[in-house]
Amino acid sequence: MTLLPKKPEKFQSERRAPSSAGGTSRPNTNASRPNTNASRPNTNASRPNTNASRPNIAGERDRSGPSPLGSRRGDFAGGGSRREDFAGGGSRREDFAGDGSRSGNIAGSGSRRDDFAGAVSPRAFQGKPVVAEQRPRPAMAPAPSLTPRRPTRSSDASAFAELGLSSALVAALSEEGYETPTPIQRQCIPTILEGRDLLGSAQTGTGKTAAFMLPILERLGAPKGTIRALVVTPTRELALQIAERATGYGRNLKLGNTVVYGGVSQKRQEEQLRLRPDVLIATPGRLLDLVRQKVVSLRNVEMLVLDEADTMLDMGFIHDVRRILSEVPTNRQTLLFSATLPAPIVELSARFLRDPVRVSVAPQGTTAEGISESVYFVSQTEKRALLEQVLKTEIPGRTLIFSRTKHGANRIASQLEKAGIQAAAIHGNKSQSARVRALNEFREGSNLVLVATDIAARGIDVQDVSLVVNYELPNVPESYVHRIGRTARAGGQGKAIAFCDNSELGCLHAIEKLTQKKIPVAGGSPGAFQKSEASGSERSTGPRGSNGGSTGERQAGRNGQNGRRPFRR
Repeated sequence: MTLLPKKPEKFQSERRAPSSAGGTSRPNTNASRPNTNASRPNTNASRPNTNASRPNIAGERDRSGPSPLGSRRGDFAGGGSRREDFAGGGSRREDFAGDGSRSGNIAGSGSRRDDFAGAVSPRAFQGKPVVAEQRPRPAMAPAPSLTPRRPTRSSDASAFAELGLSSALVAALSEEGYETPTPIQRQCIPTILEGRDLLGSAQTGTGKTAAFMLPILERLGAPKGTIRALVVTPTRELALQIAERATGYGRNLKLGNTVVYGGVSQKRQEEQLRLRPDVLIATPGRLLDLVRQKVVSLRNVEMLVLDEADTMLDMGFIHDVRRILSEVPTNRQTLLFSATLPAPIVELSARFLRDPVRVSVAPQGTTAEGISESVYFVSQTEKRALLEQVLKTEIPGRTLIFSRTKHGANRIASQLEKAGIQAAAIHGNKSQSARVRALNEFREGSNLVLVATDIAARGIDVQDVSLVVNYELPNVPESYVHRIGRTARAGGQGKAIAFCDNSELGCLHAIEKLTQKKIPVAGGSPGAFQKSEASGSERSTGPRGSNGGSTGERQAGRNGQNGRRPFRR
């Protein structure tokens, strides 16, 4: 389009109407003179003469987008507005802005808008349709999504499909970040899919939950509105953990699950049971209460899982387990999983399992390869100061401290708080809300130190635990393996430190005998206890049993030692 030099005075003198009052007025309006186009429809006659934008008429090109000067059609900078009706060419309206912008609409002929930079005049209208020059619009960026997108994972869970799992489960595993099955999953999943009973033993952190929950979801198939799979577990934390995993694995399925446990009101649990779930995860005590109240029926159970059976044995749940077994149909598939397999567990499996397949990933007492172990020989009274020193010098991430008793766990957490180290305790005497809050803070990282007992720790499945401290050595050697297994999970790295006083030498010897390796000494020496006791300056303040002696001394006596002989390495 050819542009001519701007002639503002001539342009205004040619088109401005004379004013009768000495001021500026709008001439040639439809109200002041007759419309010569009365014989033909006037598209502008029905609308008021305002500066607002109007809808496009037929054949009109709208170029009201932003101009290089920022002028927009319908926006005026005080330059005035004019409308003219022509006898042979229709009507025209022109709006003049102070920056030289003009918007002209020709009724029946089209629309034109010209923006001028102050040195250009528009072409004169000849009553002809004006074709606006097409200017390319800049590419628009896509609008941001209001829904947060799930981060993509590079994991490939196709190896699970080779075990016989459906595409829905494989897709869920991929979203959960699973890449390849663990050894126990490779052995258990095909066996369970065949319908065989199973006795599984593996150290903690090897993926036992997925080993039984994935084939259960696969075998159940479509929902039927009744409890067909029952998982019995010793602690509330472990029950909640299994329910969370079941929900994640079954996200692409329509199977529902519900978890019931004691320590809280059962009203809400009853409401969840009315939804008729296919999978029920429960602790023994609350489950039997609901069965006696006829809130839960187990007559349609097809698959039964006893998880952490050795812990249920230690907690005295063995009689409750037998009553549960009597409530479920005899024609069922039974899966028994345990970190350790003591004689009573083997006896129980022989009685209630039918020709079970025995799966043992690692020999009993084997610790994870990524754990760096060490032991400090220290008196009971000096353990607190040593713990504070370790936590302040090691600068670990999440730290899990094990105490032998509930009172000891509370005492350790309180002492750390007084030393300026944030810590929380978790054990069976804590309320459910307090336990859940402590675990959530530990998982989220707002609290990096958690003190726990062996029973409560069975439900702790937290990634990136960098340090495990055995403030007191356990009486049962297998519990030591389970404790330190909370770090270096899934092939990671971690540290395990043990504090050993003179009353715990027998426990240390039993642990080394079970694991078949010596634990490196990080500080102190067992010979110092012998010398200290001879002078009478050392007095054991460890946990006392009902017979007046410490539990460590009783364990040492069972191992052929009196707990006072120097430890021989």
